[in-house]
Amino acid sequence: MANGTYEHQEVLSNLIFGTLRAQVFRAAAQLELADYLSKETLTSAELAERAQLDVDALRRLLLALEKIGAVVCDQGGKYGLTSLGQRLRTDVPDSVRDLVLCYNGEATWHCWSDLAGTVRTGVNILERVDKKNYFEYLKEDPLEYELFNGAMADDSRNSAKSIAGGFDFSRFGTLMDIGGGNGTLIASIAAVHDSVEGIVFDLPTAVGSAQQIFALNGVEGRCRAVGGDVFVEVPGGADAYMMKSFLHDWDDEHVISILAKIRKVIGEHGRVLVIEPLFPDDPHSLPSFSGVITSDLDLLSATQGRIRSKADFEELFRATGFLLSNITPLGAYDFANYEHYNVLEATPRSEL
Repeated sequence: MANGTYEHQEVLSNLIFGTLRAQVFRAAAQLELADYLSKETLTSAELAERAQLDVDALRRLLLALEKIGAVVCDQGGKYGLTSLGQRLRTDVPDSVRDLVLCYNGEATWHCWSDLAGTVRTGVNILERVDKKNYFEYLKEDPLEYELFNGAMADDSRNSAKSIAGGFDFSRFGTLMDIGGGNGTLIASIAAVHDSVEGIVFDLPTAVGSAQQIFALNGVEGRCRAVGGDVFVEVPGGADAYMMKSFLHDWDDEHVISILAKIRKVIGEHGRVLVIEPLFPDDPHSLPSFSGVITSDLDLLSATQGRIRSKADFEELFRATGFLLSNITPLGAYDFANYEHYNVLEATPRSEL
């Protein structure tokens, strides 16, 4: 037996079988087991009856969910949710159900299925084989597109406290969230900063449920949704233009196009706020695979984008008539044990 076999056994187990554990969690999310168990503890037979599932197959899945810590089974054979399992519910503020479904679903695994080929050629499988970009691919499958928007909303909801409380948005009378999906983040910010009027700007299909989100946050009187295409035109009239986890989906050419359109409509005292992870000057100092490194590989596999450094953004802002004036690190949240998001604040250059 090779030296170090036992030393690396847990690491190897996670690397070899990690996708299987993820599919157990995904199946629980697809079957909405957490919603059933949130109401009362149930035996496998009772749960199978309520959810219309095969009782033997469910019993085997529940055992797996017990061993990964999502459910517990009492001496009477009744299953209940743990704090981990609660996160799969559809009706809790910190739900990660759509994140689980999106990042363990068909679209993501198609993108990651040929990472070696992507590294070999520098072109991801969608553009190399399917001849389309990630967002074109999603739009052809309404369910996957809905899951993607739901996953982005889950991430915004889980990071909203860190973002809304970690930066002074009250400086801006009107704040536009470009690529803000269903308005989860702008609603959270408006709820914390009651002087802010919010606008979410995204494709019409993405902003369709925004009014409902505004109402749930009690900000429907101060927030509105505008449908459009950022590559065609950006609406004017905002004091600040915010983009969270949006520019990193695109290559430099597309980012320059977006920033240039904002530059055309932004006021002299306006601000651009980019909320994204940053690669540190020394990327080898990153504490774990999860976080920035995972995100960067996902962007490599699925989109034309990347995680950028401060120097990268300085160059992009300079090329479009802006100056990077400040960076505010935000606190850690669910999926990172270090400062994950930053607010990069850019001002229009006066000479333009």
